[in-house]
Amino acid sequence: MSFLRGLFGRPLLIQGQGSAVAMQPADTISWHDAGDGAVHIDLPAALAGEIASAVRQIAGTYDVGDRLRFVVVRSVITNEVGVEVGVVG
Repeated sequence: MSFLRGLFGRPLLIQGQGSAVAMQPADTISWHDAGDGAVHIDLPAALAGEIASAVRQIAGTYDVGDRLRFVVVRSVITNEVGVEVGVVG
C-alpha cells in the first residue's frame, strides 16, 4: 500500500471504528496489545518494505512472512454530510 511507504523512519497509525494499529520503526519485530482495541507493532525497515510491496488497496488477505496478515476490506468513503466520495478496496 502506498501509504505504508511513509513508515520508513517514522510511526504510522491506522485507525478504524473501535480499533487502531500503531506501527513504528524498530530493530526487531514485536507487538503488544495496548488495550481498548489498539495494537502496537514494532517493524524493522526491511519488513516495512515487504508490507509496502505486498499489500494492495484491493480487498483481500495479504500474508507477509509468517508473522503478519493484513485483511483489506472494501470501504465506502463519505464526506461530512454522508455523500459517497470514494471507495477503497
